[in-house]
Amino acid sequence: MDYNEECDAIRIGELVAKKLHSELSEKEEELMNRMLDQHPEYRNVYQFLVETEKENLSDQMQTYDSGAALNRVLQRYIEPRKLNKQLIWYAAASLIVLLSLGSYWFISTRNISDGLQLISQYGDDVISGTLKPKIILSDGSSYELDTAQSGIRINGNGIQYDNGVPIVSEKAPVNITLVTPKGRQYRITLPDGTKSVLNAATSLTYPSQFTAKERLVELQGEAYFEVAHNAAKPFLVKSTSQEILVLGTRFNVSAYPAEKPVTTLIEGKVQLRSENAKEVFLAPGQQSELEKEVFKVQNVRTEDYLSWMQGEFVFNNMALDQVFNVLERWYDVTFEYPPGLSQLRIYAEITRKRKLSEVLNILERITGLTFKIEERRVIVKK
Repeated sequence: MDYNEECDAIRIGELVAKKLHSELSEKEEELMNRMLDQHPEYRNVYQFLVETEKENLSDQMQTYDSGAALNRVLQRYIEPRKLNKQLIWYAAASLIVLLSLGSYWFISTRNISDGLQLISQYGDDVISGTLKPKIILSDGSSYELDTAQSGIRINGNGIQYDNGVPIVSEKAPVNITLVTPKGRQYRITLPDGTKSVLNAATSLTYPSQFTAKERLVELQGEAYFEVAHNAAKPFLVKSTSQEILVLGTRFNVSAYPAEKPVTTLIEGKVQLRSENAKEVFLAPGQQSELEKEVFKVQNVRTEDYLSWMQGEFVFNNMALDQVFNVLERWYDVTFEYPPGLSQLRIYAEITRKRKLSEVLNILERITGLTFKIEERRVIVKK
């Protein structure tokens, strides 16, 4: 399967899992039917599951063995129909996605009750978001931000919350740094009207007025941008190892220390530059990863990389060590795990509202690993 076919299979698996449990919205059902029309081999598997497996699906999700399930369906569905090898692969792939990804998706968001107690199994439990975001001015003064507010903005009256409540009345040009702690996100409207959302453990430095030829901001961490168009004054996002030059566009950039910078373009056009790398341009739907002084570009499903703003963890074929990095930033913990686990890949969707113990329960079902929480550490064992 090529990348687009794999993405289609994954999306179909998610939609079918919701359909089988009456969780599908009207728009999602229309999308599912369109995609199944485009992939009749997936519709065949879907119809088979609806006809023969629906009654037992809930039990299978709790005690799912992907190999046994695949063998059972291959014997009962694929082999009697003498499908060619290509269709066997597509059907098998779609089934695996449906039952492994789809089932775990359902388990992660629906089947674990809010009252489930896992503390005794995992040790001390952890929730996210115990610290508050803050802004730091160039004179060193700092101000904690109200997390009940939707965000902040900069205008001629200084720094305010979106509802007009003042934070700082400073009108002279100053540099400002917005800092989000682990487990928190925050929204900001910059002086030019550009909107941004900062993910956990992120800092964005910007001027209170864009007076230079370029609208320069400096980022460490992850942020989404909707850049206000100004052809005469380009917008520049600078991080430790790369620069993103834009005129007006929507994109997401992840540039955490010690991690590869990843830029995902939703709309418009951006130019990526780095000191020792050949510059590249991204088109909508493309993503760049800077690795060993080379920008590697691929097509992606962009909504996966915006899911953090919707309160979701989306791990789409993500290496397990990267999954741990994401969880560390959200729950303010440290994972300790044996070497070699980074080769494991994870497909899962999990709401960020879950306690850490519930997230670990889901990962345990997917990976077969065991987890134990000890204060702010998570011990991982094979």
